[in-house]
Amino acid sequence: MWLAKHMKDATQEKLLKYFECICILLRTFCILFVNHCSQENRCMHWFFFSSIILCKFVCICKKRDSRAGTNNSLTSKLERSTVQLCNDLQEEKQEKGEHSVGNLIDKQNVSKSMLPIGRTDNRLVENISEKCRPSNIAQLYNTLECQEWVDAKETLEDITDFREEDILRFICACVLASYQCCMEIYDAKIAELLRKPTLAISNTLVGRQTAGNKLLENMADSIGYQLRQNCHDINSDVIVGMMSEKMTFEFKAFIQRHLVQKFMNQCTKVTWQMVIQHPPMWLSVEDQEFDDEKHKLWWSCDNTAACRIDFFVWPTLYDYKNGNLLIKGCVYTS
Repeated sequence: MWLAKHMKDATQEKLLKYFECICILLRTFCILFVNHCSQENRCMHWFFFSSIILCKFVCICKKRDSRAGTNNSLTSKLERSTVQLCNDLQEEKQEKGEHSVGNLIDKQNVSKSMLPIGRTDNRLVENISEKCRPSNIAQLYNTLECQEWVDAKETLEDITDFREEDILRFICACVLASYQCCMEIYDAKIAELLRKPTLAISNTLVGRQTAGNKLLENMADSIGYQLRQNCHDINSDVIVGMMSEKMTFEFKAFIQRHLVQKFMNQCTKVTWQMVIQHPPMWLSVEDQEFDDEKHKLWWSCDNTAACRIDFFVWPTLYDYKNGNLLIKGCVYTS
């Protein structure tokens, strides 16, 4: 009403000045609303409000021009300016929308980068804030060989009449069986438990054939991380029972010895920490030819004639399969 009253008798110059002031104000407020308004409906309300004012202004000018029969150029200018204002507002909204989408994509990329990823080289990029990490596990594995392995071997030599070669084969088989059982628990049985959670209540998971199950890659490190925080809580007696079932008949007589049981329990604690790394550490007894860079000879073997590996006394440890060598394997050659 105020606008109509003041423009009824205004001259063309005054109309132009009024129009320029209104356009400047409307553009300023529209830009501010688009940039700072967090609610889309408030922007739309302001857009409709500004459009109504401009349309009213154009109608007033048209009526005035029709009475006077002149000033057609002024009306066309007003119409073009109204269209321009609408276009400017639309461009501002579009730029704001693209900026918001860009921020969303950036946030998604950041969140993806924070997810655990598979490490291609555990030894060189391991997280030093974790106690359960490959370099520490390699030290535990070396201690297992230097202490518990020696105690178990001497016990079997003192109280049995088994050959040295059989004792060495048995102790190496214990380590491998422990590693295989831990890997089966971590990969297949945890995957089965995630698929059928009620198995945890029924206590029927141990002994089930779960070889077909496997943890998804995007879950493996997240689960492994949680297990690494509580790596010492594993029930080693259960794994020892699984190991005993895997042993061949010729080794059954070794298992009941007290120090052998102690060695087997210690094996489970070390190999469990190996398999919950991501990717898992790797124990290997696959080599058939002696390699001084990867193997050390059993003391009674001839170094000059060492060529073909008869059996492993102690498995070779890598930070992951086909990865970096951490601990040399001990081999018996002929």
